[in-house]
Amino acid sequence: SYGFTSNGAVNTASVLWTTDTAIVPGATAPTYQSWNTLTNAPVTLAYSNFAPTQQASLSQSLPTGITGIDLVEWSKGTNKTGLKVRNVLLGDIINSPLVLASPAEKTASDLIGDTSYSTYLATKATNMSASLVVNANDGFVSVINAANGARRYAYMPSSVLPSLRYIADTAYNNGVSHKFLVDGQVGVFDAQLNSAWKTLALGGTGAGGKTFYALQLFDASAGNVTKALWEITAPTTANTANVFNDLGYAYARPEVARLADGRWAAFISNGYGSNSGVAALYVVDIRDGSLIKKIVVDSTETTNGLSSVKLKVNSQNVVQAAYGGDLKGRLWKFDLSGITTDTWGVAF
Repeated sequence: SYGFTSNGAVNTASVLWTTDTAIVPGATAPTYQSWNTLTNAPVTLAYSNFAPTQQASLSQSLPTGITGIDLVEWSKGTNKTGLKVRNVLLGDIINSPLVLASPAEKTASDLIGDTSYSTYLATKATNMSASLVVNANDGFVSVINAANGARRYAYMPSSVLPSLRYIADTAYNNGVSHKFLVDGQVGVFDAQLNSAWKTLALGGTGAGGKTFYALQLFDASAGNVTKALWEITAPTTANTANVFNDLGYAYARPEVARLADGRWAAFISNGYGSNSGVAALYVVDIRDGSLIKKIVVDSTETTNGLSSVKLKVNSQNVVQAAYGGDLKGRLWKFDLSGITTDTWGVAF
């Protein structure tokens, strides 16, 4: 991090802080979380908190004398003989933007006759801590203190677990056998969950997997309590009974807006390389990630995928439409203006 000179130029002569010294073994540990795929709930990042199938994936093909427990603790910064020694913990950042979660940021608006968002903005401006949110290929999305570079919180999506052993290998070299783990885009949004306004971070794993997540960064009553809210992921093998079967690699940037029925939703393009190969838009409930609607462009096209969408909203942040391109070079409009989801669909 750099400051500015008196004339407004970036002062590269003086480093304010660097994660090379702030996010290191022995530094004050952040809150670590991950996802239990059996209970479908967030857990403190520890081997014992994972489902049996997840424990099995963590324990496979490890060096002699190394356990799944060791691997998880290594990911949090505990060096262990037999695993790659690290002096810095933040992994390489390739396709993820560095997003500022600012107390002054406004991403929503009041409804007519309802000033609860304006009230939330005042609370947020006074009480929220500024953070930087970024995905990295150490297997985490990190929430970093914007003032000093310390990691406040780290979330490991469940899709990372089977690949964690590769980056812990003593012979692992980023430039030779690079592994993508958490490499998708991130967005920060204000949204209303039931009656409570919160500031959230939503992102995907990019080339690292077919997984999207939502984190709470700030809540008017709870304050700066960062925690995982939900995770959605495609099944490892094709399963048409799974509503997220059409999720591909999570390159898309999620978008967030209010629906005509008053609920808030995340709008997630399915990306590329899905089990079905279709292009589809997912609309999920912002509260828990449950599916509200999936709109498939053309179910007969099995070598396609949808890129990030942009939303058209009205003055009250109620979504009207989404626009996104596919792998066939076409731009699609999705009509989302109706109060009932059965009126939604591909407009053109």
